[in-house]
Amino acid sequence: MAETDNTALIYEASSGRKIILAAVFAGLTPFFISLPFMIYLRASKGFYYDALTLSVFAILFAIWMLFLGAHILSSMRTRIQLNEQDAEFLIPNWRGPLPLFPYQKVSLTYENIESVEQRGEIYREAIIPVLMRASCIVTRDGDRHVLGYTKEHATDPAFPFAEISHEIAMRAGKPMRDKGTILAGGQYLAAIRGAPPWDKPPLSPQAVQTTRKAAQKFWWIMLAISGAILIVGVSIEMWRISIEGFAQ
Repeated sequence: MAETDNTALIYEASSGRKIILAAVFAGLTPFFISLPFMIYLRASKGFYYDALTLSVFAILFAIWMLFLGAHILSSMRTRIQLNEQDAEFLIPNWRGPLPLFPYQKVSLTYENIESVEQRGEIYREAIIPVLMRASCIVTRDGDRHVLGYTKEHATDPAFPFAEISHEIAMRAGKPMRDKGTILAGGQYLAAIRGAPPWDKPPLSPQAVQTTRKAAQKFWWIMLAISGAILIVGVSIEMWRISIEGFAQ
């Protein structure tokens, strides 16, 4: 949410958002902590298959909790302030679209900004294409500071990075540079090796449009499957109730 203070614009998450996110994480933590005990109890009783299955679930849940915690911490700590003559950032170390440690505090005068850039990045998890937009600032010294990521058609109201980038470019008197869209690989692998370099050649508009249609098709298929499962489940339950009622 942006707040106006004379000529300054401040972007940070609202108190309500921080409280809700903290409450969600705190609510999931007891269940997460109990997983090792649940696995131990099953193994000690000889239910080795159940213990193995729960162990796999626990590993996946731990990874999910790690990245959930990283996003929650980003919402709590990230702060961008655009003053009249300079800009101040408290931003995470973006490894692809994932906000990881350490956080960096950056103060730049608009005169020291060489360019403001944006690009699309297509990540894939299994067969699912995820389209992201990245925004960054390049200084006259060649340093690059990634402001953040948003999904292609979902703007974060607290951190609308496209809007922030345009505002910085306008104040710095620099044109926005669109670097096109690239294929970035695995979203979570980016947390280890980082996103591709910003000089990577972009995909053709046709390739980007094909990927965009594939993503839309996938989510429509998932929606249809979910709806079919719901309808079948309800129908079976109603049929079972009617049979039991007739038998009585």
